[in-house]
Amino acid sequence: MKLTTLNDVYLALKEERYKVELSEDIMEHSRRSLEGMLSYV
Repeated sequence: MKLTTLNDVYLALKEERYKVELSEDIMEHSRRSLEGMLSYV
């Protein structure tokens, strides 16, 4: 298994290298989870 480094993540975000496609159902569930976590900050 290939190790993903912080530099790999940085370059992927900077250069918009990879496209991630998610269904509406998954996005809504993830959004609720993230909003719940951020409410404690």
